[in-house]
Amino acid sequence: MSKTVTEKKYYRVGKKFSNTDKDYNGLLNIPFGIWITTQSFEVISSMKWEKAYKLSIPIDGKIIDESVKNCCVFVYLDEANYDYKDGKFVEVTWDELMEESEPVEVIVYE
Repeated sequence: MSKTVTEKKYYRVGKKFSNTDKDYNGLLNIPFGIWITTQSFEVISSMKWEKAYKLSIPIDGKIIDESVKNCCVFVYLDEANYDYKDGKFVEVTWDELMEESEPVEVIVYE
């Protein structure tokens, strides 16, 4: 089996994820961390933040590829900063994530 040079596409997630969508209750351009997990949004959003945190990975500023497209991506709005009693989980769609991410082309020899 011979190796070849190929091009792959990845995405750098913005260091501060923000969204101006009115569904976020008027939170305009407010940065908050973004997380990914293999759990479903229904499962994650029913947990206390401390447990959800242990099952999730922060992706702010990280490089991802389309293999994580079907994972659950979310932000957590905590009670102290966003005045939601017990905090609030907000699901982020792949399209919303891509709006805030920068494409990165990588050349590999494999």
